[in-house]
Amino acid sequence: MYGLYYITSKHQYRALKVFELREMLLISHRGNVDGMNPDRENSVTYINEALNLGFSVMVDVWFVGGSLALGNDRPQYGVTAEFLRNPRIICKARNASTLSALMDMNLHCFANHRDDCSVTTGGYVWIYPGCPVASRGIIYMPEYTYRNACDAGDVMCAGVCSNFIIHIRDRKNVEGSPPSDDEECMEDISDPEM
Repeated sequence: MYGLYYITSKHQYRALKVFELREMLLISHRGNVDGMNPDRENSVTYINEALNLGFSVMVDVWFVGGSLALGNDRPQYGVTAEFLRNPRIICKARNASTLSALMDMNLHCFANHRDDCSVTTGGYVWIYPGCPVASRGIIYMPEYTYRNACDAGDVMCAGVCSNFIIHIRDRKNVEGSPPSDDEECMEDISDPEM
């Protein structure tokens, strides 16, 4: 079943709980699992920690002077294409030349600079905060859209990418756990660059 939905309120979100996906992709944003940690984001050690917890990871990638590097605002951490070939790493190209290079290397990648959505080379629809949700979509940064970011784990979609992905996973793993008005799933609105 495929569909496109707008979520404008907590009540609409509850009505959208059409079915529970068997395998929702749970994606750490830059290695963050329990809130932002700007000093460690996109570092290989931090990414490996998130991978070891069983999450996929979205990383910011730059291709400069024939070399790959990770970093949000600038290239910071040198990395190899082999490292990025991990099937649980999704590369966000920071510019058009990087996107082209990543595609030439057959890496799972996309570019999204405040578009409503974009398609990853792996066939997912990367959905910007507040935009319509699709069943093949990855909800990006639900903490910017939902009153409780954990609610994103209950929406019919292919996955969620968040700085608080561990909370979304933990809530999904509790059978029959409906969202409550007072349940906390950390909110974080301090990253305007996403």
